Amino acid sequence: MLLVVFWCTVTAAVAAQEEQAYFELSGAQYATAARVQPSQKFLKDADGILSVNDVLGLSGPDSVSAWSDRPALSVGDYLWTKTIFRNSTDEPRSDYVVFHCCASEVSAHIIRQSGERTTFKGKELAILPTEPVAITLNTQPGEVVTVLHRARVTESRVGIITGTLYVTEATTHLNITSQRYGDGYFISGFLICLMVVTLIVYLLFRERTFMYLLLLLFGFFNYFYFQSQISGLLPSYDQIRMLGINAVNLSGGLIVAGMTGFLYYYLDLPTRFPRAWRFYVGWTVFTLFFSAWFSIISLEIEVLFVLSNITTMGWVVASIGLTIAAAWNGGRPERVLLASTGLLALATVVFIINIITEYRSPLIGRLFEYAFLIFTSLLFYGVYDKVSTVNTEARQLKDQFTFRSRFFANITHEFRTPLTLILGPLRQLLDREPPAADRELLQIAHRNAERQLQLVNQILDLSDTKREGLRLQLEAVDTVQMLRRLTYSYASLAEQHEIDLQFKASEDSLVTLVDREKLETIVYNLLTNAFKFTLNGGEIGVTLQREENDLVIKVRDTGVGIPKKALAHVFERYYSDQRKSREGTFGNGIGLALTKELVLLHGGQISVESEEELETVFTVRLPYKAVSTTHSSAPARAPKNDAELALGASALTENYEEESLPTGPVVLIVEDNADMRTYLRIGLSGSYRVEEARDGREGTQMAKKLLPDLIISDVMMPEMDGFELCADLKTSLETSHIPIILLTARAAAQDRIQGLDTGADDYLTKPFEVPELRARARNLISGRRLLRERFAESLTLKPEEVTASSVDQEFLLAAVQAVEDNMENENFGIDELALQLGVSRPSMNKKFRALLDQSSNQFLQSIRLERAADMLLKTQDTVAMIADAVGFRSASYFIKSFRDKFSMTPGQYRKNGGADAGAR
Repeated sequence: MLLVVFWCTVTAAVAAQEEQAYFELSGAQYATAARVQPSQKFLKDADGILSVNDVLGLSGPDSVSAWSDRPALSVGDYLWTKTIFRNSTDEPRSDYVVFHCCASEVSAHIIRQSGERTTFKGKELAILPTEPVAITLNTQPGEVVTVLHRARVTESRVGIITGTLYVTEATTHLNITSQRYGDGYFISGFLICLMVVTLIVYLLFRERTFMYLLLLLFGFFNYFYFQSQISGLLPSYDQIRMLGINAVNLSGGLIVAGMTGFLYYYLDLPTRFPRAWRFYVGWTVFTLFFSAWFSIISLEIEVLFVLSNITTMGWVVASIGLTIAAAWNGGRPERVLLASTGLLALATVVFIINIITEYRSPLIGRLFEYAFLIFTSLLFYGVYDKVSTVNTEARQLKDQFTFRSRFFANITHEFRTPLTLILGPLRQLLDREPPAADRELLQIAHRNAERQLQLVNQILDLSDTKREGLRLQLEAVDTVQMLRRLTYSYASLAEQHEIDLQFKASEDSLVTLVDREKLETIVYNLLTNAFKFTLNGGEIGVTLQREENDLVIKVRDTGVGIPKKALAHVFERYYSDQRKSREGTFGNGIGLALTKELVLLHGGQISVESEEELETVFTVRLPYKAVSTTHSSAPARAPKNDAELALGASALTENYEEESLPTGPVVLIVEDNADMRTYLRIGLSGSYRVEEARDGREGTQMAKKLLPDLIISDVMMPEMDGFELCADLKTSLETSHIPIILLTARAAAQDRIQGLDTGADDYLTKPFEVPELRARARNLISGRRLLRERFAESLTLKPEEVTASSVDQEFLLAAVQAVEDNMENENFGIDELALQLGVSRPSMNKKFRALLDQSSNQFLQSIRLERAADMLLKTQDTVAMIADAVGFRSASYFIKSFRDKFSMTPGQYRKNGGADAGAR
C-alpha cells in the first residue's frame, strides 16, 4: 500500500512538472539575481488547510486544478507557489532561492524526482545575511527539482508580492554581495562626507541652493544604503518593506525633489526661464505623486510600476533640457552642471530601462554607480566653485572697502591741493599787511577756505558708514530766508549760462530746528548737481513748503535727465551713470551720497524723479519742528566756480612767466596740478633754478636727463605716482644720490612710512607753508654739499658715510675695489674703470661729481695717492718704488700730484709722519 501511495505521489509530481514550464538553471542567466515569476504557479489557500501532499495532488484533486498565474489575495490568506527548476548544465551546481520578505508563517519544500523531500522553516530559512528568507538548492546535471513555497499574507498592500521569487548562483551571489557591500559602504561614506561639508556650507551662507543639494545627497544616500542592503544605524530595506513601504522608491522621490530645488536656485529658473520653470516644477510634482503612490499605496502593481518610471524619465529629460539651455548661454558653473547631470541622466535612463525590461546586468548597475560618483564629484566641484565665487565676492567687497578708503584719500587730496593754493597765498598776502579794504576781502576768502577745510574733514568722517561720529547741531533756522540766500548765491553762475533760476516758498517764514551747516551742504549739493547737468537756456527752480509735519524742499532742473536704470543707484557711493556734465566731466558719486546721509541724519527722506531730456526733480523731506523764536540765517557763502579758479591760475602764470630764471641749485618739481607747480615755482624761484614735470613718468625722464640737486614730487599723480617715481630714481645708479621730498595730502602714518621706505629723504603733508618747504630743501641740498666737500678732502674714503643710499654705497665700494685691484697697472684708466663698473664714462663722471664733487680722473688719482701716502708711512720703499706700485709711470709726475693733494712732497710727508696731512 505504501508503495502505491509513493508511486502516485511521484507520478503526480512528474505529471505536474510536465504541465508546468521549467526554469532552466544555466550560467548565462545568473550574472545577477533572476526573477522566476514567468515559471511560477500560484495556489490560493484561504483557510490554510492544504498540506504539501495536497498541493502535490496526492489528495484533493480540485485543489491542483486551482493553480493559476496570479490569484487575488486578502489579508490572512495563504499562498502556495510552485516552481520547477532544471539543471541545464553539464556540472553540478549550487543556487540560492530567495523568497520575498514581507510575509509570515513561511516554509519552503524541495521535492526531487526520487521522491526525497526537504522542508525549511523558521531559522532554517535565514541562511544569507542579506536576505531574510532563502534556501540552498543543489542540483545535478539534468536534474529536475520542484520547489514549493508557502506564506501568509500579513497586509493587503504586500499581498501581491508575497510569492515573488529570485534565484542566484551561490558563488556569484557571494561575489555580488561582497561587491555590493564594498560599493555600498564606500558610496555611503563618500556621501556622508559630502553631506557634512554641504551642511557646513549651508550653515555658513544660508543659501537654499545648498539646502536642496543636501536633500539631493540625502536621497542618494538612502538609495544606495537600501539598495546595497548594508547594515547600519538606519532600519534595513526589508524591515521597511514589511511596513509596506518601498524605501528605494522613496529615495528616488527625495532625489527628484532635491534636484529640482537645487536647479531652481542654482540656475535661478524663474529668471532664466520665466515660462518653462512652471511646467518643470509641475512635472516634478506629478513625478513625486506617482512615485509616492507606487511606493506606499500600490507597491509593485505593474502598470503603476511602469508609469512611475516613465514619469521619472520624463523628469530626467526635462532637467537635462533646462541644464543644456542654461549652459548654452551660461558660464563655467552651468557647463560643469551640464557635464555632471548629463552623465547621470544618461545612466539613469539606461538604469530605468534595465529595471522595466527586467534585463539584469551588473555592468548597468556599475555604470549607474560610476556615473553617480562622477556626478557628485562634479557637482561638489560646482559647489566648491560657488563657494570660491562667494569668497571672491567677499574679497571684492574687501577690495571695495579698500578702494573706498583710497577713494576718499584721493578726494582729500583733490580738496587739499586747491586748499593749499588758497590758504598759502592768502596767508602770505595777509602777512604783508595790505590796505584795510583789501585785508577785509582777504580775510573773507581766508575764512571760507578754512570752512572748506572743515567740510573736507566732515566728508572724511562720512567715509566710514558705520561710524557714528557725526552729530546734529540743531538750532532754530528760518529755512525760507536760508534757502533764498543759498539759491541766489548761484545768480551770477545762472546769469553766465543764461539759466532761469527761481526760488519759491509757500510761506514767508518757516522756522524749524535743523543743523544749519548740514542743511547748507544738502542744498548746495543739489543745486551744484542741477547746474552741472543743465544746459544754457535751461531752468532751475527751488521750492520750499510745509506739508503737515514735513518740510519739503524740491530742486527741479530741465537738464539732460537721469536714465531709468540709474534712478535706483544715484544715491549710492561711487556710483556714476556716465552722464557727461555741461563741462564734459563725469560725476564721482560723492555729492548725492553725502546729501542722502545728511538727510537721513536729520531723520528725513530724499527721492528723485526724472525724465530724460525733460526734467529732474529731487525731493527732500525733513521733520518740521516748530519753534517760537526765529533766528536770521547767516549769509550764505557763494560758491567759487571753475572759471574763477582757472582765471586765478592764469593770472599767477602771467605775473611770473616772464621772470628771468635764477642761477643756483637745480630743483625739479613733479606735480600734475598746474596751479601747484606755479605756486611751488614762485616760492622757490628766488634761490633755485626750477624745472617742472607734469607727472611721474615725465619727472623720471627729466631727472635722469638733468640730474637736479633736489626733486620735489607730489605723491598722487597719473601715469606714475610719487612712490613709484621715488623707487625708480633711488634704485637707478644715475639718480640714486638725488634727494627727494614727497608732497601729499595723505597724512596717515603708513603713508609716511611707505614714502620713506621707497627712499624719500623727506615727507611734507598738505597744506604746507612755503617757508617750511624752502627750509627743508635748503637743508637737504646743503647737507649733501657738505658731505661731498668733507670726503673730497679726506684721506680715507668711507662709502657708507658719503650717502645713505645702498645703490650709491655699492657703487663707491665697487669703484674703490676696482682701483685697489688694479693699483700697479699703470694702464688702468677711466675707460677701464667704467668698463668694470658697467656704466658709461659720462654717467660715471656725473656720479662722482654728484657724490664726491670729483671727476672720474680725480677719483682714480685720489685713490692711488691715498694708497701711496699709506705706503710712505708703513714701508721703507723709495719714492720711485712707491710711485711704480700705485700706477704712476713717472716719479716726477707722482711727486707733483702728491704735492698738489697734500701740500708737501712725499719725503716731507714721511718725515712728518703724515701729521700735517692728517690735520688737513
